[in-house]
Amino acid sequence: MGIQNTKYQSMSRKLKSILLFFIYLLAITKAKSVFAIYPVVSRKKMRRFGLLLIGLVFFFGITIASPAYGATEFVSIVDPDNATGTDYTTLSAWEAGVQTDLTAATTLVFSHGGITGAIADTDTVTGATSGATAGVVHATDTQILLETISGTFESGEQIYVTQNVNYVTSSDAGNSAIAVATCRSTGGSFDESLVEIDGWTVSEDNYVKVWTDPDDIYGRHNATFSSRGYVMLSLSGASSYNIAVKENYTIIDGLIIVRISSNWAYGNAINISSTYGDMEGIIIRNNFLIQDSIASTDTSRELLYCHTSDGVDDSDVKIHNNVLISQTADLDYGLYIDLDYTNTEAEQSEVYNNTIYGYFDEAAVYITNDNVSDDTYGVLFFNNYAANIHTTTSKPDYSLNGFYDNTSTIFTNNASDDATAGTSNSNQRILIADADFDDVNGYDMHIGQNSSLKDEGNSALIVSDGDTAGMYYDIDYTARDVLVDIGADEVPVEFVSIICEGTGTGGNCADLDYNTLNAWEDAVEVDLTIGTTRVFSGSISG
Repeated sequence: MGIQNTKYQSMSRKLKSILLFFIYLLAITKAKSVFAIYPVVSRKKMRRFGLLLIGLVFFFGITIASPAYGATEFVSIVDPDNATGTDYTTLSAWEAGVQTDLTAATTLVFSHGGITGAIADTDTVTGATSGATAGVVHATDTQILLETISGTFESGEQIYVTQNVNYVTSSDAGNSAIAVATCRSTGGSFDESLVEIDGWTVSEDNYVKVWTDPDDIYGRHNATFSSRGYVMLSLSGASSYNIAVKENYTIIDGLIIVRISSNWAYGNAINISSTYGDMEGIIIRNNFLIQDSIASTDTSRELLYCHTSDGVDDSDVKIHNNVLISQTADLDYGLYIDLDYTNTEAEQSEVYNNTIYGYFDEAAVYITNDNVSDDTYGVLFFNNYAANIHTTTSKPDYSLNGFYDNTSTIFTNNASDDATAGTSNSNQRILIADADFDDVNGYDMHIGQNSSLKDEGNSALIVSDGDTAGMYYDIDYTARDVLVDIGADEVPVEFVSIICEGTGTGGNCADLDYNTLNAWEDAVEVDLTIGTTRVFSGSISG
């Protein structure tokens, strides 16, 4: 399951029908010629051949004539400032409005060239040519998502609420849908809604994605607290979550979530729990989660909480490239992981390249695998950095429980400010000062070129989450190096060129690359941000 925008376009039904007709004619023609050539005594054999040929025609007819819709992203814009193109002003309104059975053959997304008049959620529409009918889930400026479709809509027909008054003209024959909320804040307003991803029907191909576009300065943060982009801000308290993930196959990508409620009883920034079902295909990545400095006296408070009930054996969860910050000692944990009963590799969850920092009343990270008889397929936890700066020394960076400890082979290449990461499996102690964060007081957890976290991660274990180029990225969507860094941030490698007037000028000018700064700029100018631009070390021959 990936996040790319690939759209698999299906053939039109007319083209399929024409192709099937010619296959049928070819089969009949060949059958007649065969019977004309062979003697009567061989016709029993030829009948078998004819039956086989008819069977093949039937098989390919079913294959060609049946709809073969590829999953297409149905993108809605969530903007609290309601700029042009906005579909919903809160994420909770989007969730309630677009929630549907994404897997049903009667739920399809159609492209169109624009809305004439108005089409509202829950309206009933009709195809002017096909006569097909459906309920409207939502219509954007370029797409319309329909459910409970009866009949077959055609490409190029008017799909209307009121013919020639309120309608769109379809650009295709429809595709199955991926529900995408692209979040942005064009005026800096917060989204103060509390959201439950619940009530959907999803699959590996038809999933839910809540994200901010890395290329949108009004959407994606820059991995700091005083940041640009879309921000979820909690104002209410008890037993509440900014986002509760209650469905499988859900992606939460690139959000800032700020908890400022003074009542945190059983409250989380992101909550994932199998109390509501299995936990398959859930991805939490590139998020910046922070507890603001309002005190709380309640218990069971975590920024990111992930728990399966005893006996639930599906927990394929990926949590990576997140920064979790606590500004006071009122949180119990930053990251709380309790994934039970994972007995196969396919069910194994992975938590990697996260940075957890701040004041925690219990520990920065809590991990347990209570129901696993051994650690073979427990949570694969690697490339993470944790630092609990609580003034009480007994409050650890890592609290490892159940069958889980820092010598487990599934706990590798992690680091901590204290000694709780251990020294097995390339785990190590790295002091906060040696991590070389840009500004710990300002909670800017980018690392510098001299960071001891640099190149200390395990790249062999990282998955690409479906990226078409097989690349993996950090929280800023910067491509990671082959030697990955520990934590959410990846330090780009410096590509150094020497500029001198001539080779005899002195210093290292004997190895000059360019004679002028202008020549260097013209030659080296490139898109440094894309995954296909990389720097390699080595030597030149010739």
